Amino acid sequence: MKILHINYTFGVVGGTESYLYNLIRDLAARGHDSEVVAEKDLTDGSLAPFHPLEEVTTAEKRWGWRHGRRFRSIIHKVNPHIIHIHNTMNADLVRMAAKLRPAMRYVHDHTVICPGLNKVYADGGLCHHAMGDYCMEKYHQGGCFCFRHPTARIVAYHLKKARRLLRVHGKLRKLMVASTYMKKELEKAGTAAGRIVINPYYTAMPQQVQAAPLEGPPLVLTLCRMAHPDKGVIPLLDALGRITVPFRALLVGTGQHMDMMQDHARSLGLTDRVEFSGFVNHPEAVDLIWQARVVAFPSMWNEPFGIVGLEAMARSKPVVAFDVGGVREWLEDGRTGIVVKRGDVDALARALTELLENPARAAALGEAGPVRIRERFVKDRHLDVLEGVYQEILG
Repeated sequence: MKILHINYTFGVVGGTESYLYNLIRDLAARGHDSEVVAEKDLTDGSLAPFHPLEEVTTAEKRWGWRHGRRFRSIIHKVNPHIIHIHNTMNADLVRMAAKLRPAMRYVHDHTVICPGLNKVYADGGLCHHAMGDYCMEKYHQGGCFCFRHPTARIVAYHLKKARRLLRVHGKLRKLMVASTYMKKELEKAGTAAGRIVINPYYTAMPQQVQAAPLEGPPLVLTLCRMAHPDKGVIPLLDALGRITVPFRALLVGTGQHMDMMQDHARSLGLTDRVEFSGFVNHPEAVDLIWQARVVAFPSMWNEPFGIVGLEAMARSKPVVAFDVGGVREWLEDGRTGIVVKRGDVDALARALTELLENPARAAALGEAGPVRIRERFVKDRHLDVLEGVYQEILG
């Protein structure tokens, strides 16, 4: 069948984009054709045809005739069997997609169910409420980290837009999520359980093992966007500052808070042990996992899943993470890594120290990773479920 995918960006810049890139390739291996609608194309053009469209990310105002005509012309040209939506906050785009073809969405993050996009309060606490009137109450109590507009009127306007975005998703045939956590969040927001399919992410097993270098102190590796407070880099740096055994740390990624994080590392006296690599393309970033003793996953928001963890486990590396969101659905405490209480910097430091001091313990946890991947997070299992959903919404 032919599938038209919709996402902010086409190209590997984050977890969702990495998933989409691999999915298109793997669907092709099963005989399916894919094309992509996005605002930007960062690929070399060889993977799938690309169709540019403005305002996939979000529309500041209701879409008019010009935008609708452009989108309808793409649908007419491609003539897909299925529209598969990934990331968009444009309610009109979702509504048109549902009207023009059988359509579904893989809900990769909180944008459908949270006007602040990440369910984090301004003070760093986590929100466990459904989107609605509570969002206005919270605004008057100090607001949310990404939802602090200057006036109550503007907050009410953005909440109205967010509610409309959620409402138009009721027109889609199915919603897919990576974790039970995300299914519960959608149900809390009012989505019927029968419309939600849990289908965890997958990762390819490496073709061959790459030997890690032996020289130097053991490496703590983190792959994430440099964003505060959701990605937890500041608590990670605080934990690294409390480790007394030899180590070096590499933080891979970029983001709007990079300077603040580098300043924090300097204030802790970590400049000789902690390196910020900046942006590294995805294949090179994943290859760095082979060099690590342990992969740190310090997210402080409720991660919908955490695909980096799968990539680490596939390469036989233990993961240390805070207990948030869907993390425990892929990371088994004491089997493939160590899970610690959210925000407990001392516990994070102890867990990292344990694996830095005890290479045999780290290796044992790492060796369980590929076993766990094969149990639940393999490509064929994911594609079988996805194809089943495609067939259901076509039928």
